Formats: sequence, structure tokens, C-alpha cells
Amino acid sequence: MLTGCAGFAKKNSDIDSQTAAVESPVDKSGILFNGIIISSTNNQCIDHLNLLKKTEPVKYQKYIKDYVIIMDDIKYWNINKNIMDSDSKNLLAMALNTKLDLLCAKVKYNNFVSTKKKIQKLADSYQK
Repeated sequence: MLTGCAGFAKKNSDIDSQTAAVESPVDKSGILFNGIIISSTNNQCIDHLNLLKKTEPVKYQKYIKDYVIIMDDIKYWNINKNIMDSDSKNLLAMALNTKLDLLCAKVKYNNFVSTKKKIQKLADSYQK
């Protein structure tokens, strides 16, 4: 994961390690078939999207659209990374990582809120 700023002078190994870390959004993408996401035990973001689809279908539709847009941008990055200058490649990679991490955090939070509501509903039903 990319974090913080390393300053102006970067060694080639720093850039290589950042570039390698940038490829992680592809790992986070899971498998997408015609708008249906196949659950992946090694991909928490996809698993959280699948849960959200069941608990909050309207929010799921919004987040899945955002997810597809990010995946299209990652595809663009992968196709063009070898012809981009180093700064552009790293900047776009960091932006894509940030966008994907933020989306996954929003999905996870919405699942938490949904679960909390279900727990409250259960608790309320036992108090009656």
C-alpha cells in the first residue's frame, strides 16, 4: 500500500516498490461478469460488495457503478503504464489506489451500519 511522501529525491528502488504496490488494485478487483461479482475469499472488497448487494441493494448499485469506473481506470493504467513517464505513472497509481481504498471503506462502513440496524431490530423484537 502506498503511504506518505518520501521527499523529492527518490531512488529507483523506491519507485519500483511503489509501482509494484500500485498493481495491488488489480488484485483487489476480483472477478466481474456482466455486472455480477463472483465472491472471492481473498478479496474483502468484493465480499463486502456481495453482502451490500443483499442488505442495501440501492447503495450497492451506486457503489458497483463506481467500482466499474475505477476498474476501467486501472485497466487504462495497466495498458499505458509502460509509455508513461515515471511521475505520471506513480501519480495515477496512487490516485487509483486511494479511490479504490476509499470505495472499499465506504462499502465496509455501510455493511457495518446495516448489520448494526439488524442487531437493533433483533434486540427490539426481544423487548416486546
